[in-house]
Order: sequence, then structure tokens, then C-alpha cells
Amino acid sequence: VSSCTNSTYAMKKELTLNYANLTTNPANIYATLSLDNFTAPNGTPNAAALEHLHYVLTTSSSNCATGVVTGTEGVFTSTSDGPLFTNVNLLGTSIPTGTTVPSKKYYLWVWLDSDYAHPNTGSVISDPMQNISFDLVWSGTITNE
Repeated sequence: VSSCTNSTYAMKKELTLNYANLTTNPANIYATLSLDNFTAPNGTPNAAALEHLHYVLTTSSSNCATGVVTGTEGVFTSTSDGPLFTNVNLLGTSIPTGTTVPSKKYYLWVWLDSDYAHPNTGSVISDPMQNISFDLVWSGTITNE
């Protein structure tokens, strides 16, 4: 399996979460990451091909296996628009009352593992994972306990 730190196979995007809790109750931050606009110019990838396309959210900038945020790792299961993960508590703990404007860095990793193989025959490119593109969309809520 290819390493998610290999830039040939992986992409890493830095995210900064800024938050505050000026209420009188502890609060939690819940995030959803959704797939949108998956495009595959050489045919739609099947489930077996998508099992090789991984994602994970970490607190580590150097390795996708370190600092994994619970509930944020997996493989793509569809090319249809929809959530990859839903309502994950990003901080893993409550935000205390009176918290003012801290921030936390996260890293979203997406990679195609090196176990994936598809033979192209002749000059015809038929690999459904070649030249794919997609958007990943964040949404979330902060709720009081």
C-alpha cells in the first residue's frame, strides 16, 4: 500500500479550525465531510476500485497514521454526492465556557494506494481512476451540552 506521505499518490490539505465558546455551558464542535461533484472521464469507478481511494483527518502534518481524529478515516464507497463522515466531534472533548478564539490545525489526507491496478490496452485509456476529480465540502455545528 502506498504511503499517504508520498506526494505521487497523496494529497494533503491543511485546515485551521478557529472557535470560541462565550456561552455559560460547555460546547462541542461536530463536523461533516461530504463528497461533491465526482468526475471520472474514463468511466465510473466501481466499488472495488474505490476501495483504494482513502481519506483521513489528522493532527499530524507529517504522517496520516499519527493523530488520527476518531471517526474520520475510511475509503470512498461511492461516486455519488454525500457524506464521507457525519457529525464527528473534532476536538474529542467539550469546549469549556469562556474559551476565546483558540485554533487548532488539522490535515486532510486523500490518497490512492499502490495496490490499485488497472491495465490500459493499446492507446486507449480506460482506467476509471485516472484523471478523477472531486470536491470535498465541510459543514458543521457547535452545540451546547
